[in-house]
Amino acid sequence: MRRRKKIKTSNNSGSIADIAFLLLIFFMVTTSFERENYIPMNLPPLYDGPSSKVDKNRIVTIALNGNNQILIEGEETGFPNLSQSITNTLNEAIVKSNHPIIKLNLHHEANYEAYMTLISAIKNAIKITKESKIQEMFTTVLEKITPEQLDKFNAAISFKISETEVKY
Repeated sequence: MRRRKKIKTSNNSGSIADIAFLLLIFFMVTTSFERENYIPMNLPPLYDGPSSKVDKNRIVTIALNGNNQILIEGEETGFPNLSQSITNTLNEAIVKSNHPIIKLNLHHEANYEAYMTLISAIKNAIKITKESKIQEMFTTVLEKITPEQLDKFNAAISFKISETEVKY
C-alpha cells in the first residue's frame, strides 16, 4: 500500500494578530465610558517651607461627624439651611479677616453623600459671598467686572479650604 504524504499546514500568526488588533480597536471605538460626577478642586502647590502660625480669627471651623451631623463653629446646623448658615459665617469671618480659611474636620465614618452636600454648600456659600462683596466694592455684578477689578478683588478677599480627617 502506498502511503499518503501528509501536507503540512501552518497558521499565519501575522493575520491572527491583525484580526485581534482590529477587534481591539472596534471595541475601543464602540464602547462608551461613563464619566463620574465630581467637584473640581484646585490644589495649591506643595509647600515645603517652615510652618507658620495662623491667626485664629481667620479660621472658620466646619465639622462633619460620624453621624453625618454638620457643626459650624461648634453649633449644629441642618442640611436644609446649610448654605445660608455657611454664607452668614463667611460674612462674619470677612469682617474679622479678608482672607478666611475654612477648616473642614471630617470624620472617617461620615458618608460620601453628606461630604458632597457639605462641599457643594461651601462652594455655593463662597460664590454668594463673593458676589455680594463684589457688588459692595464695584457696584456691579460678578459677570460684568473687568479682569483688573477681579484681580483687585482677589487680592483683597480670598478663601482657602483645608480638610483634615479626625477620629473623635
